[in-house]
Amino acid sequence: MEIKKRLLLAQDAGPQYAELACVFEAAITKDMQRLSELRGHSSAAVRFASKVNPLTNIMLSDLNKNETIKFAAIYNPTTSTEILNHIGLKETSINSIIPKVIHLHKNASEEFQVFYALTNSEKNDDSYAESLGELYFQEAIYDQSDEHRLTKTNIDLIALESLLYIYLLGYLEAPSPTGEFWDYIDESEVENLNKNFTLFGMMPAIPESLYEECATIVGVRCLAGAWSKDIKLMQSLMWDKQTLYTGVGGFYWQDSRSPRSSVASNSEATAEMLRQLFEEELSDKEGLGAWPLPVLWRLSCNGKTPQDVLERIVTLIETKTISDELAQLELLVGEQDDFPYGLMTNKTVQGELRKRVVKLLRDNKLDPEDFQPFTE
Repeated sequence: MEIKKRLLLAQDAGPQYAELACVFEAAITKDMQRLSELRGHSSAAVRFASKVNPLTNIMLSDLNKNETIKFAAIYNPTTSTEILNHIGLKETSINSIIPKVIHLHKNASEEFQVFYALTNSEKNDDSYAESLGELYFQEAIYDQSDEHRLTKTNIDLIALESLLYIYLLGYLEAPSPTGEFWDYIDESEVENLNKNFTLFGMMPAIPESLYEECATIVGVRCLAGAWSKDIKLMQSLMWDKQTLYTGVGGFYWQDSRSPRSSVASNSEATAEMLRQLFEEELSDKEGLGAWPLPVLWRLSCNGKTPQDVLERIVTLIETKTISDELAQLELLVGEQDDFPYGLMTNKTVQGELRKRVVKLLRDNKLDPEDFQPFTE
């Protein structure tokens, strides 16, 4: 989809997506005064996009101000041969997207093309990536020094940030937001993982109308909501209900993820935040009769959810205020073939409250012994 169409869809989506609209506008506006304003925007994504605009003249001094600029410069059709040579020939430890794109740039020098031909022919094409786009993301995450397996390492946040912006602008494919690529989040001991989540949470929000084009941005915002320890960042994600889709039936936990519901599952969220989420869900009387109930499900699982909130969720089930039977069971025990966690497996549900949950299970002809509290 062309950036111009993305801009129109972002503008039509409403004021909550103003940052996203500015990203697309910065990349294509022909109004020099407006471009100047967007270059100084508070959003890093908007500033990056302004560097892609053909009206922006990239200088050597710019490259020293922000390391992401070199990634923007290679997509700017007016970037000079001098700048391209500096990026492609003089910098070391660069993501392989840089020489690949410079190779295709109209201002690439003969010197660079010779260098590219020599170095590209020596590269090992073996990769765990499912696409060329994923390969670039893979390089930002993994140390491939071991030829037999991928080893987790310190994340190249500059490359990862830039690749997400490039994907947002439509120049690059990205790993599927529900794919195995993102497993590094909970399989790794990465030094700068918290900064990784901050980066994810700062990505612009995506409306439904642009989901197909920008699904990975929704996915990383969900990861930030679920794993970040930054309270302000979590609060900034709580309004965003855009859900992910696997495209495969039966993955109810995956397909009910949104930045908002992800915050509800975050063990670092404050009691006040979790109560706020519950009260907002409770105020949606029509929504309480639907299925699934992503936020309430995650509150039911979260060991940090306040007891008064858990008690009120149980009451909603008992009184059939939550009327859908599938939704009731999901809150009680989760989805057995997908994510088998709910009130019954929450180790903080004890005493009289657990007895009430057990009764609800038996009323649904389920054996409580089959659903024991989850312990790490």
